[in-house]
Amino acid sequence: MLTWSDGNALTLRWDEVVTDSRCPTDAVCVWAGEIELRLHVSKGSDSTSLVLRLPEREAVPPLGKVAGFTIRLDRVSPEPSLAAPPTEETYQAHLTVAPPGTLLPSAVTAISDERWASVKRRVSAESSLHP
Repeated sequence: MLTWSDGNALTLRWDEVVTDSRCPTDAVCVWAGEIELRLHVSKGSDSTSLVLRLPEREAVPPLGKVAGFTIRLDRVSPEPSLAAPPTEETYQAHLTVAPPGTLLPSAVTAISDERWASVKRRVSAESSLHP
């Protein structure tokens, strides 16, 4: 459940990967493919299924609105590979959720834990140079 300071709350549940035809990282493809997933979204007693797709195609976008909330699918991991295809247990959806009356922020590139540690060390070092 996601809860905001103003009391707004939204519950998201992963239902299924409808399709995953993304090109495996260890293959050469003529088409990048797509991934489509279904989420169950509820707010109070209202609930619905939301289908999101990356990239957008045939009027199925990477974002949807439920009870005024905007939910955007930014990325799905892991990337598929021929050697180790994703399973239902390994899929992770990276979502951006904005409550009613809030603008949806721009999508950002995720930073790995190792890269984030490097960024924190650099910022810390720079701040110590400028007291």
